[in-house]
Amino acid sequence: MAAAVSLVAVIPMSVWLPRVPTAEADHHTWNLFGRTPTPGNWVNGDGAYPVPLPGGRVAWLFGDSKVRRADGTDAVVHSTIVVQTGEAKLRTLAGGTSAQPADLIPPVQPGTWLWPSSGFVEPGRLMVFAEEFTRPAGGDGFQATHRRYLIPFQLPDLVQDAPRPVYDGPVAWGHAALVSGNDVYVYGNLQRDGWTNLTYLARFPLGDSGAYWQFWNGHRFAQQPLTAAPLRGPDGKALVAKIASVIPMPGPSAAGTDTGGGFAALTINPFANTIDMRIAPGPQGPWGAKQTLYKVPEPRSYLPHARTDANGTVRLAYSVPDQRPRYLTVNW
Repeated sequence: MAAAVSLVAVIPMSVWLPRVPTAEADHHTWNLFGRTPTPGNWVNGDGAYPVPLPGGRVAWLFGDSKVRRADGTDAVVHSTIVVQTGEAKLRTLAGGTSAQPADLIPPVQPGTWLWPSSGFVEPGRLMVFAEEFTRPAGGDGFQATHRRYLIPFQLPDLVQDAPRPVYDGPVAWGHAALVSGNDVYVYGNLQRDGWTNLTYLARFPLGDSGAYWQFWNGHRFAQQPLTAAPLRGPDGKALVAKIASVIPMPGPSAAGTDTGGGFAALTINPFANTIDMRIAPGPQGPWGAKQTLYKVPEPRSYLPHARTDANGTVRLAYSVPDQRPRYLTVNW
């Protein structure tokens, strides 16, 4: 994908930048997900992308998960949704049976699987972005096929409809999703190497996920995908961090934004030990310098995902290899 060279005006961040929040362990959510699983229910997994649903429920999107079989052993599946009801109950959605659980989202192409990457709610539906992967020839691990889909789940029962293809190619669209005003903003990650990434941005009208997307080209949103440009930082250079989650910030109106204090993007650099936050006045940036939100005690942690509760509380989860995610509450 061509990345157009652009000049972006730099907004003085010190004029409106709010105080850096702090984060602490969310023991209640940790204990909720740590209850002894019953047959057909979630044991552990990664991804942990939370999407608030109407009525106070939360849909947690997981990639690789272990789901408890009826005989007490565990099956590894590539996609599940765990529905949290209030603060007390979990319900696991997976494919197959309690004797042999399977992927919730079945593969579209032979020899592949789908990992959910993000989601949002439009009227009457939970919409889940999923990216397709396959095994490398003659090896272990995984590699992206550069195909991705948007999968509707009808509310309130989360009945799955057919996957819809979205823009393919090297940019992993749907790595994060943000609903702001009447639009859905879709963040796409382009991995340059094992250490650096570029983030692109598109949008479409909320409730019309089948509409043509518009792509941020460094100056404005346009309909030509090949003009998309990477998002920029305060120095005008492209961001090289992998944005895992973007949320509206709580607080009083500032700098003309239509949310309280602008927007916050969360990242963990490869092999780093901090969750970092970057602030911007709009979904497209420009994004400020990274600020440490939380020092991570576990090695090789990844994918910090956040949601804002109806009461304005920000809760965050990040993944740990081969373990349950860790959960945090963010104090602004």
